[in-house]
Amino acid sequence: MVGASRRGTSSGGWTPLIMDVDDDESVRAGVAEVVARHGGLRAVVAGAGWGLAGAAEQTPIAQAREQLETNFWGTVRVVQAAIPVMRRQGGGRLVLISFHRGNPRHPVPVVLQRQQVRPGGLRRSPVLRGRPLRH
Repeated sequence: MVGASRRGTSSGGWTPLIMDVDDDESVRAGVAEVVARHGGLRAVVAGAGWGLAGAAEQTPIAQAREQLETNFWGTVRVVQAAIPVMRRQGGGRLVLISFHRGNPRHPVPVVLQRQQVRPGGLRRSPVLRGRPLRH
């Protein structure tokens, strides 16, 4: 089992890998390294993300964009790198992690709330409705 992060740290139980989901080449290289070491991808869990605290009117747009880059586009990058490998090998599992509720009734940071729903919606989108992974 391999766990990827920007710092490549591990609390044990898995091999750490440095991979920054905000960087196209880092994701491609990370997936390629796992495939080279382990011969393929049996499963990929895409769950990178971070949050901003505060109301929408207090959230700087630049920070919200940075968050969207990681929380949504980072997931898209991982999907784009993993699916071709899974197609070539004839299967695999892809798990997308997102915020547990898209419209919570309790106060949470609105920017995080809206962005974390996006990866959950991605799994229902045409992005993942291509050819089946299995032949």
